[in-house]
Formats: sequence, C-alpha cells, structure tokens
Amino acid sequence: MGLKPLKIVKLYMAAITLLFVLTACTGPELSTLGDEAEAARKVKVTEVISTSMGQSVKVEAAVTPSSSVQLAVEMNGKLQKKYVGVGEVVEQDQMLIELDPTEPRSALARAQLSKERVLIEFENAKLLLREDTQNSQLDLLNINLREADLLIEEAARHVQKTKLTSPISGVVVDIAPISIGQQVGPGQYIIQIEQLDPLYIEAIISEKDRLELQNKKQFPVYFPVLNQTLQASLLYIAPSNAENSNGFKLSAKLDNTKGDLHPGMSAQLILDESMAEKTLAVPIAAVLTEDGQPYVYKVSDNSIVEQAKVVTGRKNKEMVEIMDGLTEGDKIVIVGQSLLSDGNSVEIIE
Repeated sequence: MGLKPLKIVKLYMAAITLLFVLTACTGPELSTLGDEAEAARKVKVTEVISTSMGQSVKVEAAVTPSSSVQLAVEMNGKLQKKYVGVGEVVEQDQMLIELDPTEPRSALARAQLSKERVLIEFENAKLLLREDTQNSQLDLLNINLREADLLIEEAARHVQKTKLTSPISGVVVDIAPISIGQQVGPGQYIIQIEQLDPLYIEAIISEKDRLELQNKKQFPVYFPVLNQTLQASLLYIAPSNAENSNGFKLSAKLDNTKGDLHPGMSAQLILDESMAEKTLAVPIAAVLTEDGQPYVYKVSDNSIVEQAKVVTGRKNKEMVEIMDGLTEGDKIVIVGQSLLSDGNSVEIIE
C-alpha cells in the first residue's frame, strides 16, 4: 500500500526541518573555521633596519691647555711698551713688554768703563815690571779685571731683564691692567700665555674602566657645542686614585691645529661606543625559537613566507641585534608569525 498524501507531506516537512536545524548548527562553525584559516595568513610586516642599540658610555672631561705660564717682571722699572694684546698668538722668545732700559744701560756703560780703566792700569804695570816676576800689584790688577767682567755681566743681565719674552709658543689669555709709564717691581704679575695646540683632555674613570682602557691608544671625545667627535691620543692613566676621588685620572692629547677648541669647553670622553654603533636589528617580537634556534619569517615579493634562521646579539627594550641571516631592507613578519609555516602565502595588512 502506498503512503497517504498527508503522511508524505509530514515526512517532507520533517526532512526540511531537520535540514534547517543541521544547517543552523553546522553552518556558523564551518564559517568560523574558514575565517580563522583566513586570519592566520593576514600578517603585519616591517623592514630590517640599521640602528643603534643604545648610547655611548661617556664621562665628563676637562679641556686644558698643554702648557700655561704666568710671567712676572724681575726688576724695578717703568713700563715702556706693550707688544701684544689678549687673544694674540705669540711665538717662543717673542717680545711681550719692555721696561725703560735707561738706568740698566747706564750701569752697563759704567761697568765697561771701569774695566777699561783697569786694563790701562794693567798695561802700564806690565811695562814697569818684568812679566816673569811674581808681583802682588799684577795679581791685584788681575783680580780687578775679573771683578770688572762680573760687573759687566750683571749689568748686561739687568738690561736683558727689561725685556719680557714668551718662554713658549701660544696665545695671550690675560694681561695685567698696567698702563704705560707705570712703575712695576720684581715678582709683579704681567701676562699669561697658554699653549692651545695640542690641548689636553682630562677625566676621572672608574677602576673597571681603567682595566678595560689601559691598553687603548686613542679615545673619542665628544664636544656638545660643536656636535663633533674627535680622536684624542692617550698620554697616561694614573696608577693610583686621584686625590679626593674614587677614580683614576686619565689624560689624553688632542690636536687643535685649526684652533676651534678652547680650554674650559664642555667635553665628554667616550669610553665605549659599541652600543651606539649602527647594526642590523628587528623588533624582539619578530624572533621565534625552535629547539634553541632563533628564526624569523621573511616575506618575499610574491607574498610567500620563508623561515629564515638568524644569529642574534644584543638586546634593548624593543629591538634585538641580527648578526647573521638577514640583510637591511628585508621584510619580516611581526604580527601573525606564530600561526605561519614555511611556504605559506600571506596577505599584508597595515
């Protein structure tokens, strides 16, 4: 017997209802899985860059002249002439000032006349006495001659002392406020000369830095005002603690041929600049590890990812140094990389 039309309709309606329920239950789940599979291949990328991992290790340093002299007069006299002014460059033995030489020159002339008188007396005595005869008069005249020579030498030194010359080549940094014609006396300060090429760089370093730096021959010195770093040659590192300090004095020599640098300028001695040197680096989050081997996912031009093994180095809060395995400009995955496999096709999103 065939089914009645009513039963057929009921069976048909039940089948439709069951199909609707199955569709309602399984449809969203399948759709979600499909979305997750699609989302797993949407990634964000960045480029491998060259950057520094930190800042240089620096200590404050003092810039000092390589030589400095304060000059004073050695005798009484009136200032007759000034030959230089503050800021002028002078050479060694160059005349700086001159005192009135009238009185010292008169004393020299008198000493020379005194010697001439003794010489005349000596010659007259030799005519009267035989030269091979021991005679007290001749002995006395010889003593007078030696004394006259000493007086001449002393008077000549006094004449020379009226001229104050520079013992070094350098720059006039100060002159006492003394006017022409003013009386000065022995030991009175007149002028200061400093040698500014080369300059000395001095700093106090720690015990640890001393051990690490004692074999270095050159050090970078940074001048903030000039925004310039120059190389200074090591002179010495003191073997014992500097006075009133917990560190060791380091002294270095710096060329100043152009004259751009001056004592007292702000300077920083760079003890270690390795952290400031440019190196390849990527965000720390980009690096994954498998069996102890770090790697990243590198993206090709056709949006295919490749698992690239890398050698990492120093780290800071955000970046890790890449010592091998990548080149500057490579594109690597920084978001979504944990869901990737080698050879996956990816969609790059912003």
